[in-house]
Amino acid sequence: MPSSKIALLTPDGPSGKLERRGPRMDRQESREVPVQNGYRWIDDPGYGVVMSVWDSTPCTSKMLPFFQHELMMVLDGSVTIVEPDGRETTVSAGGCFIFPRGCVRQWKQTEYFRKYAVGFNDALWQEPTNPAALRWVLVDPNGPLEASDGPPTGSLLGPTPVQHERRWFADPTGQMTVRVWDTTACHRKRSTARAHEWNYVLDGSVTLTDEAGMGHHFKKGDTFVVARGTVHDWRCPGYFRAIHCAFQPKAVS
Repeated sequence: MPSSKIALLTPDGPSGKLERRGPRMDRQESREVPVQNGYRWIDDPGYGVVMSVWDSTPCTSKMLPFFQHELMMVLDGSVTIVEPDGRETTVSAGGCFIFPRGCVRQWKQTEYFRKYAVGFNDALWQEPTNPAALRWVLVDPNGPLEASDGPPTGSLLGPTPVQHERRWFADPTGQMTVRVWDTTACHRKRSTARAHEWNYVLDGSVTLTDEAGMGHHFKKGDTFVVARGTVHDWRCPGYFRAIHCAFQPKAVS
């Protein structure tokens, strides 16, 4: 579990140095061993959920199904995603994309690369009847949103906000979701987080106050996580927009 239940993500991890990670050479096309490092702010093996930072020297994978559901936000460098039909798409720093588990693709990385990532390795996952239909998803943070219901009135302090969202991904169990959402000024009462949450702030700012009374302030360009079970409130003083990824188990104790 995380060392901090509410944490600002930083490219070099909280100590300023990432931990060495051993590459999966059985998935590599090239024989040269890449140097890879990372840090996990949330590591919940009971559900197979990880929220982390990861970097790598150049590497190229085989054309294989991806091993988990994963959201990636590119911090440095670029990667080219090659699909079975030969189509290539390059995603550079600032890009955000999702691999569904079982999606067949090749990872072609010719330069240093660093990402924030949210991974969900579902132990009960079953191979789809038509794996070729699985496609990776490139998230458009500025795309149009649709009106959403927003939080229940009873969970709020103050006026009911106006909120919108677009859902970009949900795994087959509905436990991991990725969306872009926005809200007008909003103050949610203190409550216990039912999900592990990852947020990249696109616009505005938010302050989360934990049960010890400590305020955690995040602004445009920040990425932060909140671990499931964290007691906190949430306050946006004005307009707020973010990429939001959450993992909420089917059964919440």
